[in-house]
Amino acid sequence: MIDTYSMLPPGARRALVAIADHLEPNSDEIAEVMVGDYVREIPQYAAITDQGMLADVHSVSSALVRCWMRMLRSGSPADPDLMAVIQDSARRRAAQGMDLSALLRAYRLGVRSMWTQMTESPDWRACSSLRKSADRVTSWVLDYGDLLCTQVEACFLEESHRVAQQREYGRSALLNAILTSAGDAESRHSELCRPHALAVVEVANQRDLSQLESLGHTLERSAGATLWTVRHTSVVAAVPMTSAMHRSTLRKQLESIVQHDDSLAAGLGGSAHSSRDSRSSYVEATDAIHVGRAADTTSRRVYDYLELAPLIEMLRDPARARRFAHTMLEPFGAMSHRTWMLPTLEAYLVHGGRQRDIADALSVHVSTVKYRLGELRTSFPAWLDGGRQAGNLLLAIRLRQVLDTADDNPP
Repeated sequence: MIDTYSMLPPGARRALVAIADHLEPNSDEIAEVMVGDYVREIPQYAAITDQGMLADVHSVSSALVRCWMRMLRSGSPADPDLMAVIQDSARRRAAQGMDLSALLRAYRLGVRSMWTQMTESPDWRACSSLRKSADRVTSWVLDYGDLLCTQVEACFLEESHRVAQQREYGRSALLNAILTSAGDAESRHSELCRPHALAVVEVANQRDLSQLESLGHTLERSAGATLWTVRHTSVVAAVPMTSAMHRSTLRKQLESIVQHDDSLAAGLGGSAHSSRDSRSSYVEATDAIHVGRAADTTSRRVYDYLELAPLIEMLRDPARARRFAHTMLEPFGAMSHRTWMLPTLEAYLVHGGRQRDIADALSVHVSTVKYRLGELRTSFPAWLDGGRQAGNLLLAIRLRQVLDTADDNPP
């Protein structure tokens, strides 16, 4: 490939560099087009409904685009760092039970999409020496596509051989099928006809496949997960709910898993009795993490959907949620904007007025809690002592926290 590149006229090579400079800032947008092609033309990709897996596919496609752009600049067939991302994704697809033919078809579509982007570029049309060398460039691109697919296939087969010898492979592939489609075979699986719940452990930074699998094995050992699989930045597990494994026990097990690693957070979905319930429980666990992180002011990193369900459902209509929070907090006037007021009131409601527990939750001295509660009681005694609106008030406080976070961090 390098020899083919060096045989191109200097003007053609300069045009390829200009094309790369023009297209690389749009790598993510080009990757979105590629993912759309996969979904339209490959049935296995069209069946993917899990947003985490789609984000994984997009991330790898973006790396593929950047690898292509660097090839245009230098003629080198591969950037080592970007190829490592692509190779690791091939191993991940094998562990997730994807069909190799579908994966290779996706890479060929990706190369086709990038070729289209290149030939439709103004720099291509403006460079006569590049157009005259189209046969050489085409041969070069085909060689690149073959090299790419060969490396992807080798990594996929290597990982498939490894996981095929382990019983985890069958469980992982099954759970992926449950989460991405509605197959009848999965709905009859005995382990999913018994009471269970989906737990998601999410990582804040990039982990390679072996690290995610290690986390899956930890869930199996510590929480009793019977089925588990890896996503781009998370591990998803189905945990049986038995007489020995109550929901509170499972929460404690998840807390013990995440407490030693600040980059981890866990979400727990609602109860499930079938594969259809499992998909709902998975969505609930994911929602619990995302909303719980925004609403929680403590160091807690395990979020239960059953505790957060009213908050999650209200946030499906942000305008309505904002109006509810404003109406509930309106009696507090300007005081609600004092930095300590809402966290203190939330801790008071959560801990039933127990001052020592409130102090621990806020990481302040008990005397500080007494002062703050005195201020609140002076201005709003009915809110603290009446109790009838406590649940609505707590919901309003948490809605305000989530909505303010969203305002501070727009998409």
